[in-house]
Amino acid sequence: MITNDFTVTPPEQLQSTQIALPDIDVEPETVVIPVEQQKWLTLPKAQLAAIRDLLRISSGEWTVAQIANQFTGKNTQKKLEAIGENLDRLQWFGVVIDREDAGIMYWQYAELQQTA
Repeated sequence: MITNDFTVTPPEQLQSTQIALPDIDVEPETVVIPVEQQKWLTLPKAQLAAIRDLLRISSGEWTVAQIANQFTGKNTQKKLEAIGENLDRLQWFGVVIDREDAGIMYWQYAELQQTA
């Protein structure tokens, strides 16, 4: 016999807490709020330069979403794909390096990683 012994909590009473799993250290993703967002440029070469410059002047690792948030406009799939493609290009040239953690790709300027 199956019983439904549960209660439903109204959404306004839910708390946004996350339970820590034993033996797993998960650092929360850093939300980077720009001082002033840059315009998202339409020319691929200009996009590549803007992403390179952002990572060069900023320390730490960045996700594609964090990079996208540094530019004006909506974070459309096309914009996110353009950022990902440009990061791949920059990695090919040895300008940035990537690291995957829990299925999330992080990118950073290569010279910053070498000094860390």
